[in-house]
Amino acid sequence: ELWIDAGIGYSPFKNADIDLETGYRRDQDFGNSKVFYLEPQFEYEFIKNFKAAVSYRYSNLPDPVNDTENRLAFGLSYKIDLGKLDISYRFKYQEDFLSDGSKEPAIRNKIKFDYNLSKKIDPFIAAEIYYDNRTGQKEFDQFRTQIGFELDLPKGKSLDVFYMNRNKFNVGNPGNINVFGLSFSFGKIKNQKKDKEK
Repeated sequence: ELWIDAGIGYSPFKNADIDLETGYRRDQDFGNSKVFYLEPQFEYEFIKNFKAAVSYRYSNLPDPVNDTENRLAFGLSYKIDLGKLDISYRFKYQEDFLSDGSKEPAIRNKIKFDYNLSKKIDPFIAAEIYYDNRTGQKEFDQFRTQIGFELDLPKGKSLDVFYMNRNKFNVGNPGNINVFGLSFSFGKIKNQKKDKEK
């Protein structure tokens, strides 16, 4: 699969961020469109290194039965700063609402190690496990491992390049999926009025 996304952020007040991300994904050796989505998120650091987030995702799918999907998610995250090494953990609860009326709730736990190799490059590795929270399911159903690097660009922009392996449990082939991704960030738009008042 190929995943491409781009995002921009805004800081409305201290310790708060509003982000908007749009993404496009292709599967079947990049041959077929899989999903196009738009996702705003609000994140607030309520204690140092502790953040809470809420997000909504609208997805357009090439499926005649379920051609749209709405996702509501709530998350908590914590980051440990060890100098050049950052270790972060994120807990997320999400519910996907499909256009046929069905719901797919899931619990996601992710840990990430980010190393500041230089002023321009930060390599990272991450692992995430999904728990299917649907009635009658209640089981771990997906494990993701990821490796890549973040490249700092001029004027607050950045580019993430990564490889991810998705291993889906309790399904037929292909349960093991390779993902190549690019993620571009335009950085944060500062609240100029508030900055001047400080």
